[in-house]
Amino acid sequence: MGGCFYDFAGCSLQVLQDTVGITDAQGTGHSDFDGAGGVGRRFSAALLLSTGQRATLECSFGTTRTAEHVCSFREATVRVRGVLLPVAGAVPLNITVVAPDGSRTVTRTPAVSYSTQQFARIRAPVRGEGE
Repeated sequence: MGGCFYDFAGCSLQVLQDTVGITDAQGTGHSDFDGAGGVGRRFSAALLLSTGQRATLECSFGTTRTAEHVCSFREATVRVRGVLLPVAGAVPLNITVVAPDGSRTVTRTPAVSYSTQQFARIRAPVRGEGE
């Protein structure tokens, strides 16, 4: 077993946790686990947040090589491409905000080592340092 669920779902949940919170969320997910050795080549999930907002995840292997987060709101759609990059060290990400009229604003984040940040987040509760 393995695949999209194991590789992508955790990162997506972390984005939700850090932006809107996932306390008391309820969700469903599906994969056919039809890849070699039972690997899930495709995974889809839906999460109903306690605020009434709905988050969805669609991921697959073998299609485009784009990993991105897309958050849609009434006021704008926010897209962050290049997440889960297979790089060591600090890298910046571009955040594109598209308004309902189609106008775009692109902001570049400071270069950060995302792996280091993720490990620190996992390590903190184990050490009794909170989340």
